[in-house]
Amino acid sequence: KISAELEIASRYEADKFAEKLVSSGACPLSVLTEGQHVHTLAVRDEESYEQIKKSLENLGILIEAD
Repeated sequence: KISAELEIASRYEADKFAEKLVSSGACPLSVLTEGQHVHTLAVRDEESYEQIKKSLENLGILIEAD
């Protein structure tokens, strides 16, 4: 298990993180895990959680545990 807290709390911070990945030439962790990995989210409320879940489902990248 490899884990790291990224402390990304906004779209702006996510965009900055993605830019840093590209500019540094680093490979995302998903390269090592053949695309499957886990994210832990902390959300303000159930509505936020459902919105995130729906977005991931629409992108076809949400895999739910049994």
